[in-house]
Amino acid sequence: MTARLVIPVSSAPAIACDLGALSPEQRAREQALLLEFRGMFREAQETEKGFSMVVPADPHLLSRLAEFLGLERLCCPFLTFHVSVPADRGAISLQIQGPPGAKAFLRSEFLAVEGFVSLLSPVVRGADRKRNLLSLEGRR
Repeated sequence: MTARLVIPVSSAPAIACDLGALSPEQRAREQALLLEFRGMFREAQETEKGFSMVVPADPHLLSRLAEFLGLERLCCPFLTFHVSVPADRGAISLQIQGPPGAKAFLRSEFLAVEGFVSLLSPVVRGADRKRNLLSLEGRR
């Protein structure tokens, strides 16, 4: 009789940001867009795998949302984004999802107000904030 060792392998991507994926200019633009959208994301609804939110149906806003998602997906390849632009010029819906354990990161990165983020560390900003939040996520 032979012994077998079975190690389960998760197909879920790791919750890890690629901090080198964006140039300093791209990082600055991503952070500026995040600040713009964060105010709109306050009405987000929690879903099974992440959050769903409504964005006003403004063509210029839609183009900035696409720019933001294009940058964000480079930095956070573990996230999935679903954008729905309905007929009759209705409000745009955005769903942001991640693997198990990603909700805390999503909540702090996309939905947090600066006051909440500053509770984590008085000087945490930009890439340092992501690094600190990911280390907090790993401790749970």
